[in-house]
Amino acid sequence: LLDGRSFSDIRELKSHLASHPRQLAKNFLEQLAIYSTGAPVRFSDRKEIEKILDANANTQFRAKDLLLGLIESSIFTGKP
Repeated sequence: LLDGRSFSDIRELKSHLASHPRQLAKNFLEQLAIYSTGAPVRFSDRKEIEKILDANANTQFRAKDLLLGLIESSIFTGKP
């Protein structure tokens, strides 16, 4: 991996990736934002993504909650 960690099979890779749930959720949100809006995540969107992550940390970043958070955010609605 880019950080120097290595793995020997898919199980180890999954374990490495799962050890950083917030980073996985952030990437998921960014990809959803790109797919749903058709535009890249802008610098100004990063704060909104962090707010969504903070709001969903207690639910362990469930996909349903992240999706709802994105839909209700200014990233998706276009409202400031």
